[in-house]
Amino acid sequence: MCQRTDVPKNANAQSVSTHGIAQTADSPPPNLLYQRMYEVVRGHCNTRTPKDGEPRVMVIGLGGGALYSSLSGIDCAGKSLTVDAVEPDERVVSVAKHFFGLKPSPGGTIYVKTGVDALRDTNNQVYDAVIVDCFKQDNHVPEQCRDTEFLGLVERSLKPGGIVLQNQWQPVDEQDDPDMATQLQQTKSKYAALFDAKSGAAEPLFSYMASGYVPNVLVGQKKMSGRVTRHRPMLKGATRV
Repeated sequence: MCQRTDVPKNANAQSVSTHGIAQTADSPPPNLLYQRMYEVVRGHCNTRTPKDGEPRVMVIGLGGGALYSSLSGIDCAGKSLTVDAVEPDERVVSVAKHFFGLKPSPGGTIYVKTGVDALRDTNNQVYDAVIVDCFKQDNHVPEQCRDTEFLGLVERSLKPGGIVLQNQWQPVDEQDDPDMATQLQQTKSKYAALFDAKSGAAEPLFSYMASGYVPNVLVGQKKMSGRVTRHRPMLKGATRV
């Protein structure tokens, strides 16, 4: 399943960890990692042309809706950005709406299903960007949000030149969590195989040394199928693989 948090049956605003509250449109989210992802999507919008059609982004993993709400309606080369969201746990969607003020993006859809199912069922909808923010409670990314089938569906759902951003954690000391370290390297290798030369891991944006983990963002760009690639801006400090 692709979700950030397990919600208690009797959830309230104090008991749910959602990494930030829902924001107004065109306002950067409070989380520093989300701010950087927001900036990359905005930069990607500036590269669009009228031939790219209506701008649309999919966010897989809703949480409290901070990144989703911040992206909804931002200006993309003179057009308003529509955002679809995917969240398999209906309770998470309910908490985001009732406790964090989440409102659906105009023209967008909130899919209550897994990322794989949503990507299969989008009726050939294609996206300028797909953001993957899927976690289990131990901060590991579920296999269903990083395996070859899932990433292949993401690649298929992107417009030529479209980008994918994926949030994934890394242990400061690989010996503390070798499984997480291995998963990160495996996912980076899949990005390098599937996407154009745009895969990398962001520099640590803020310190989690006390917990022993730092955030990474993997970046991929869909190949342009014979056209000259208009490279989108990467995260500052990102490294290619």
